[in-house]
Amino acid sequence: YQTIEDLIKSTNLEKAQQTIESNLRNSPKDANLYYYMGIVHLVKMNADDAIEQFEKAIELKDDDYRFYENLGDAYGLKAQTSNMFSAMFVIGDMRESWEKAIELRPDLVSSRVRLATYYFMAPSVAGGDDEKALKLADEVIELEPAKGYALKGRYYQQKEEFGKAEQQFLSSLKIDSTNGNVLNLLGYLYLKQKKYDDALKSFNHYVTLYPNEANPY
Repeated sequence: YQTIEDLIKSTNLEKAQQTIESNLRNSPKDANLYYYMGIVHLVKMNADDAIEQFEKAIELKDDDYRFYENLGDAYGLKAQTSNMFSAMFVIGDMRESWEKAIELRPDLVSSRVRLATYYFMAPSVAGGDDEKALKLADEVIELEPAKGYALKGRYYQQKEEFGKAEQQFLSSLKIDSTNGNVLNLLGYLYLKQKKYDDALKSFNHYVTLYPNEANPY
């Protein structure tokens, strides 16, 4: 598995796929191999193929949260690349997959972040739900406070409640002052409010922490 993971991380997807196919010939009931094949298709943005592979993995082993979380991601990709009418048919599958991942691993943060983001980004006609988004954000705060406050900040930013968003981002940075993503979010929040000095301060801090990365510049 490590070789396959390394190939995927290096985006050598064709070699990864060949390696998986070779292993499947000897181990056709290895759920993890179908899971990794799903990851390859997910990275390639092939939603239908990814869904098929993750579902095969689940048929063989239905108690691994990773399979469900990535199946939800594949359904999410399908929704994003479909028209609105078609997307409505897969949103439920996306949500249920992430919920199942959380059921299998109650301390799972990543699927909670995905679900909360869906709930506060989606319009109500597509299942958006502010109450559920905030509940999930509070659960993330209990599990990983810095991530939870950042998530809640994104919620308030989306709702254009900028004062509340700022408080949440600052609470996150108080726990982890080196989080470049939160510094970036805070900087753009200040820009939107035309608080240019504060924005510059946030971006400068980001540059100082990560001088070899392009994004802070």
